[in-house]
Amino acid sequence: MEKDEFLLKRIRELAKLSYQRDIVTFSDFLNLNEQNMVHSQKLQELGVIVEFYGGYENAERQMVAFHPDALMFQWEYPVDCIRITPKALKFSEELTHRDYLGAILNLGVDRSVVGDILVDGNTAWFFCLSKMTGFFLENLCRVRHTTVLAEKVEDPGLMPKAHFQEIQGTCSSVRLDTLIALAFGASRSSMVSYIEGGLVFVNGKLITSNGHEPKEGDIISVRGKGRFIYDGIARQTKKGRNSIIRFASIYNGGIMAEEKLLVKRNGDFHYPIYFEEDFSNLSQVLKDEQMEGRRICVVADSNTAALYGEAVQKELSMVAAEVLMFVFSAGEPNKNLDTVKDLYRFLIQHEIDRTGILAALGGGVTGDLTGFGAATYLRGIDFIQIPTTLLAQVDSSVGGKTGVDFEQYKNMVGAFHQPRLVYMNLSTLKTLPPREFSCGMGEVIKTGLICDKEFFQYVQNCQPKVSQMDLAVLASMVRRCCTIKAGVVERDPREKGERALLNLGHTIGHAVEKLKDFQLLHGQCVGLGLIAAGYISMQRGLLTVSEYEQVCSCCASYGLPLTVSGLDPEEVLSATKKDKKMERGHIKFIFMDGLGKTFISTDLTDEEMLAGIREICV
Repeated sequence: MEKDEFLLKRIRELAKLSYQRDIVTFSDFLNLNEQNMVHSQKLQELGVIVEFYGGYENAERQMVAFHPDALMFQWEYPVDCIRITPKALKFSEELTHRDYLGAILNLGVDRSVVGDILVDGNTAWFFCLSKMTGFFLENLCRVRHTTVLAEKVEDPGLMPKAHFQEIQGTCSSVRLDTLIALAFGASRSSMVSYIEGGLVFVNGKLITSNGHEPKEGDIISVRGKGRFIYDGIARQTKKGRNSIIRFASIYNGGIMAEEKLLVKRNGDFHYPIYFEEDFSNLSQVLKDEQMEGRRICVVADSNTAALYGEAVQKELSMVAAEVLMFVFSAGEPNKNLDTVKDLYRFLIQHEIDRTGILAALGGGVTGDLTGFGAATYLRGIDFIQIPTTLLAQVDSSVGGKTGVDFEQYKNMVGAFHQPRLVYMNLSTLKTLPPREFSCGMGEVIKTGLICDKEFFQYVQNCQPKVSQMDLAVLASMVRRCCTIKAGVVERDPREKGERALLNLGHTIGHAVEKLKDFQLLHGQCVGLGLIAAGYISMQRGLLTVSEYEQVCSCCASYGLPLTVSGLDPEEVLSATKKDKKMERGHIKFIFMDGLGKTFISTDLTDEEMLAGIREICV
């Protein structure tokens, strides 16, 4: 809020200065949110004209020029374009938009002095304030491990042109939510969250109404997705649907969200979630969140440490006073108080004080254990989540629930302790064994069934692309899950009401997980719990047979088991009575009331529960 107020104060000062001195004044580069704030001000009343420019037509990041309406002399924007090329093409890496942005910001400059970055093959162009040109030409020598040459571009003809991709399709109405869903191949409901979350702009102006109708030629920007030109309606089908002949895509700065997802508490910002393609931006993120210069202990299991430990340590060492690593044996059986004790000893031996940070690198087991350690060591220290599994990214890393198992009772000992930030490298999903990935899909399917029918159907329909590890689809899916859970957590941070809906499938799932001695993964057991809960809901008349079959088929399509062998249904029922979600002798059971709608009830009978358990036990 203070940052916004400072910007608005600065904008008004520039406008007044322009009018009073009869000169042109310029802001720094502004993102879409900041541009919208400028649009909301009635600056024309101050006697100045407001113009936006970012170095080229249709730029996303733009500066604002203020000049008196009677200005009689010529003037130019203080913007230069710099081209970046590898010095030795033979030895250059395949560099992304994120790589170039990271290299620029690692020089210690503020994001506001840099405009758009355009990448075409092995060359990149970026726009900057003219006063910074000399600095970049002298100091920008390396992008990741590639030695580069930075040159000022004098000829605008040498700049890359916008790439256009035609997208065809039909939609029932020319509403904003419908159009962006069509443009990006997503469900309409998932796009609604982008609109309501302040991530959609039409011609640089924030639009929060799903029903807004763009006009032909409007430029629509969706943060984290890209931009396109709406070219209008070509014709109508016989059924009265609109045929959209062409969306002209202009520029996409990467499939990951440039804007972090802000988790809130009581309406105020609490912590951010970053969606990235690798670990290369981790150091910058810690700088942005003002966490540099502190000692960091990375906590990882033996498998994750071998895969990512070195890369993460290297990134963290760029901003940390010291980076340590605590490694424990992989597996759910080690998520216990004995491992926490070992972590305490390690922290004490290395004299980690209250300024220290724990970094949970890994899946749900690591995140839960690290969070609990951070919550209880020295009465609580900061920790960050770096989830590397699908289950951790869509569920356990968000919400601040931490804990360990006690005598095989799942998460029986724990605490609420929110992370300072969550950093998701979505590329780690490509290294997961199929069984681990399938485990995460149990939580994804659960999320859709709780409160978003269209998202559930989207997950059903996009299975082929998910199986191909389409990173854009994965990014959309993970972000939607995080958005849903973050919203629930904001409204019910300590599980006093609505948050209990997130336990759909967990009551029976946890019992199965315990009785199988954790031979089945958590997400697999959640999937079994969904089948059982769906069957119970169907028997109550809350789900149709067709809807129940959709739940089963969706789970099966992602490799989740539909049945489990070797268990006595009566023993499973008994185990559910020892679950931590018991309340005054009654189980808080989550029913499905159709697809995408759930409610909590304590009136479930043993007979109903037993019927659902028998459905999955063979």
